[in-house]
Amino acid sequence: MTPEVFIFADFSEITFWVYYIPFQDLAMHLIKKTILTLITSLLISLLFTSCGSINKLLKADPAPPAGFIEHPEYLKEWRDHAPFHGIWFQDKETFDQIRGKFKTVYFAPVTTDFIEKQGWWSSLNTADYESYKKELSMLARYTKKSMEKAFRTDPKKAQKVVKSPQKDTIVYEIAIVEVIATKAHLNAIGSVLGAVVPGGGLVASTAKGSIAIEVKVYDGETNELMIAWADREQDPSTIFSLADFSCFDHAKESIDNWAEQLVTLHNSTTKDRVEDSSPFSFLPF
Repeated sequence: MTPEVFIFADFSEITFWVYYIPFQDLAMHLIKKTILTLITSLLISLLFTSCGSINKLLKADPAPPAGFIEHPEYLKEWRDHAPFHGIWFQDKETFDQIRGKFKTVYFAPVTTDFIEKQGWWSSLNTADYESYKKELSMLARYTKKSMEKAFRTDPKKAQKVVKSPQKDTIVYEIAIVEVIATKAHLNAIGSVLGAVVPGGGLVASTAKGSIAIEVKVYDGETNELMIAWADREQDPSTIFSLADFSCFDHAKESIDNWAEQLVTLHNSTTKDRVEDSSPFSFLPF
């Protein structure tokens, strides 16, 4: 007897059709759908790689100013150099002239205080408040470690990571100003429905999370603010990724991307272009 699979889903007021599908037919359907989706996504990715304006539409919008950067109105897009929503230099030419003196880099403990100042924070119940605060603390520590790791493993060894600022140190102060968790349960539902129900995968499109940061960069010798920048990233579009089923794994990926971009910026001048991360991910992990 051929094994069969019974699939049924009922969520609140929305009831989906009941399917009674032979197991072998379901397996073949999944294989064909995966191959077709992979080919389509690769073609779309190649198209968007050569079409920056469309690629930009798929990226997250800028986050509203949170207050960590005192004058957010000074931030401007500068895609010819930095892949951020906004960046400000006190003096680009002067920075290029003195950047050689920075032999070390220091990352201050990452703050999440500006998230707590946002209005919705007070609406959380006690359990949600404690859980979310714990996750924010974890992401703050992860951000600092990711930035330090990126510089420590940089083959060019542009700057040495130090535990406290020195005269030859470039200092980074980072604030996580927004964290919207990936809705893992909706991604799980979308993955199942996408396999058997036409259009079911659209459920997952409402499950994207996001993370935003604001950054200030100082001269460790003079404590003078030299650079400020801000950026926001949302979960990439995926065919299938285990990160879709975790609340904060995509946020960690965004943090890692920022760390890599920062190292690349340190190894270039203001005349060089550093590319933004892709809105697509083909990695299953």
